[in-house]
Amino acid sequence: MKRYVFFAAFLALTPAAAIAQEGDTTGSINPPVVTDDGNANMPVPGENSFTEPQVRERLAAAGYTGIGHLDLESDGVWRTTAMKDDTLVSLGVDHQGNIVEK
Repeated sequence: MKRYVFFAAFLALTPAAAIAQEGDTTGSINPPVVTDDGNANMPVPGENSFTEPQVRERLAAAGYTGIGHLDLESDGVWRTTAMKDDTLVSLGVDHQGNIVEK
């Protein structure tokens, strides 16, 4: 009889466990930063985990050439200059991977 009571309790709790797992299934632990100032043309400051080679690769994939010296500044934004469409531009790459031209 104890076995049937245990099994019934198990079945009663199973749907609750499935419901508890619903929600954000993207695996993201760092959601995008939303600012209320409406300025989407600025890099988002924050601790940056991109390495210099990763930043160079990201810029090249976005079509930039002649990428200059990269500086990781105190606000966590990588800054450099590069060529895009025969024009020299100043760039910032923030901790979210956003590339922003100045």
